Amino acid sequence: MFPNFSIFAKRKCEQFIDTVNIRGVDKIVKSQNVFITGSWTVGVILCSGFLLWQTSVLFNRYFSYPYNTVVRKSENKPIFPKITICNLNPKYNQHNYSYTEFVNQVEKITSKLDYEKLNITKDKMADILNKLQKPIGYFSNLPVVPYVNDSSYDRVFIVDQSVFDWNFKKLSGKEVITPIWHPAYYRCYTISFPTEIRSSVSAVSLVIYLNNFGDYIYPGTYGAGFTYSRANGLKVLVHDPGEDPDMKTGVSVGSGCEMSLKMQMVNRSRLPYPYQKNGCKDKNHINLTRSGFYSKSLCVEHCVQRITLQKCRCLSSGYRFTSEQLKKANETICGNVTKSNFQPVNNNETPQFISQLICSESIKVDDLCASKCLDSCQEISYHSPGQTAPWPEESQQLAFYKRYIYNSLYPNIDKFDKYKELQASFVGGLKNDSQIIRELKSLDLIRENFVQLNFIFENDYILHYNDVEAMSLTLFISSFGGTLSLWMGITAMTFIEIIEFIYLQVVSIFLEKKVENNSGKDGEVIEKDEE
Repeated sequence: MFPNFSIFAKRKCEQFIDTVNIRGVDKIVKSQNVFITGSWTVGVILCSGFLLWQTSVLFNRYFSYPYNTVVRKSENKPIFPKITICNLNPKYNQHNYSYTEFVNQVEKITSKLDYEKLNITKDKMADILNKLQKPIGYFSNLPVVPYVNDSSYDRVFIVDQSVFDWNFKKLSGKEVITPIWHPAYYRCYTISFPTEIRSSVSAVSLVIYLNNFGDYIYPGTYGAGFTYSRANGLKVLVHDPGEDPDMKTGVSVGSGCEMSLKMQMVNRSRLPYPYQKNGCKDKNHINLTRSGFYSKSLCVEHCVQRITLQKCRCLSSGYRFTSEQLKKANETICGNVTKSNFQPVNNNETPQFISQLICSESIKVDDLCASKCLDSCQEISYHSPGQTAPWPEESQQLAFYKRYIYNSLYPNIDKFDKYKELQASFVGGLKNDSQIIRELKSLDLIRENFVQLNFIFENDYILHYNDVEAMSLTLFISSFGGTLSLWMGITAMTFIEIIEFIYLQVVSIFLEKKVENNSGKDGEVIEKDEE
């Protein structure tokens, strides 16, 4: 078909150069000047190299799916969060089952354990028992009742609360205070507001009595940690009204302090897969009962509890759980001595609470649950940096005593009788101000037992953090076209020219082949006629 392919190829290349407009190529082929030909050759090679490099960078960037986070303000008023508070030093001797009795019982039951049968080292078992004898182990043996009226174990008394609107006028009788159970603090409180007024509340101030009068020595083991260490004060958490509180992330506030938390409501939105490596979860609630807002951390903890419940028939005290899970576990926390069959029939029988503890310790969070729980596509959070100051100042303490302590019905109020004597001396003129202040400085009862918390919105708007794609398809096409035009002068019309050239060549080849076939047939006809 092509008797001389080199001649054919040269002719087609000349046609391509004449037909398709690619800068510099025609100069190389047509120019008779060696310098001009060489200059254009070097230029085309360099530009082609830069074109390939920039194109690869552009493709890599686009297919890595980058995104930017855009911050904007909303005109809507922020929604006041839910506040959860717990006493860092809760009451231990409760429900006719004291902490000392619990520790003694654990030591007695575990004194003759068969570690070979348990398939666990003695050091590992000692670590498990050490955790069990901490307050979180003791409280796990008390009734898990979220809502109770019995105040005998209270260590948090809200003696005063002030609620303000955006004009800093008081709103009265609007807050809802609810007791909740927590494995590390036993009884905590949440302060919330009805849905219809949440956007009207701008600030809340609380004065809290801690009742830190103990007449016993702490019998358990001690260890540093988020839930193991103990101090005088409160654990405070600001969170979304629909979110289950995670007290591990709360702020510790020491007694004798006034703490002010400046809050900022943030609405976070994320892009789905492929911008997020594993995607994001586009749902509002953690389960079908719509009992709590979805979050990655809550999903992981519920997943761990689900596996723990299946394998160990109890719930771990270190993670949050649903009411359904608590019911399925028969309100049993792993390590519950009082509910397990702890009296062995013979020396070879392992106590049930030990088996449950070992089982719960074997659950691996990262391997089983972390990959299943994704970040939320829509998430609400509250940034709440805090500042503290010593409180109340000595000159204010007699007024404080008269306002909150004198003639009140809170437990152990008689412990503050020294302030009553100083108040009488001040009113009767028996002592001057300097003498009274000097004596007040030596008294720490108010500072050891009271805390003031102030929660206030820093701004009257919501901050929205929205993820947006950094390179859309339109921007990618524009950038790619600009790169081609910059380095080689190639435009979209150039591609049409190339398509046109290819089409014409195909048609030309087809026509040449057809002419050759017709010529062959005509030759055969002539030969037959001659015969």
